[in-house]
Amino acid sequence: MEHLLFSCSHARKVWKLMNINVDEVHSRGISVSQWVESWFIKNNGMDDEKLLHTMMISAWIIWKDRCDVVFQGVSLNPFDSMHKIHYHLQSHLPDLPAYMHLNTTYRVSHWQPSMHDTLKFNVDASFNHDTNQLGTVIVLRSHTSTCEGIKGRFADGILSPEMGECMEIREALAWAKEKQFTKIHIEADAKLVIQSITNNVLLIQWENRNLLKEIKHLSSSFSICSFSYVRRDGNQVADAVSRSVRETTINLELTNNFPEDICTLLAREYTLAIN
Repeated sequence: MEHLLFSCSHARKVWKLMNINVDEVHSRGISVSQWVESWFIKNNGMDDEKLLHTMMISAWIIWKDRCDVVFQGVSLNPFDSMHKIHYHLQSHLPDLPAYMHLNTTYRVSHWQPSMHDTLKFNVDASFNHDTNQLGTVIVLRSHTSTCEGIKGRFADGILSPEMGECMEIREALAWAKEKQFTKIHIEADAKLVIQSITNNVLLIQWENRNLLKEIKHLSSSFSICSFSYVRRDGNQVADAVSRSVRETTINLELTNNFPEDICTLLAREYTLAIN
């Protein structure tokens, strides 16, 4: 265990990227168990909730990395691990925006219509860590920004927000195939999932990789099928409706006569897109 979290070169690189001086901890001659126990002792400098989550999630991801090496034959990349940690930090501390986790300039993004003759699916998953309940939604719009349909699903017993994000994208692809569309674009604020789909790199948890395989298989059904990541502020309609589905536990499927609150959200995104 000491090697896994203290001495392993990969672990040391990950801790360094997370601004945790694990070499100093190791030099004090304490065990991993003693170090972890110290995180939860009052007045030990760990009062910052974000720091505590960073320590716990970093240790968990390093352990998951080792499992991936042994059972999946994955090559380790400390920067991929860092991105996973930031992703889970945002999931557990949703009030902290992305710019507080990454040394990048934060810019507000807006929803944008798709290219001509391509249908755009904005998807989102709202997950409750206490109940493991999930609300997913798909917002379908044409290149003219006309909303062609909204589909929301409630699910219980979901293991993680990442699983929900994979499920929502798979659902969008299945819906597009059912409607016999040929040119589609799927946009989501699930950064690691989108990167795992579009790049030759696996950033998601191993238990969701069968869902990823289904997504890639379904995407081959279309003449054009592209994926992109958008920040949550550029995915506001999907974000709001997915939360509503989760909270009400009611499925929905709308093709016209959208409720007033959804019409307001759609109009707001369209106005931001053309301004």
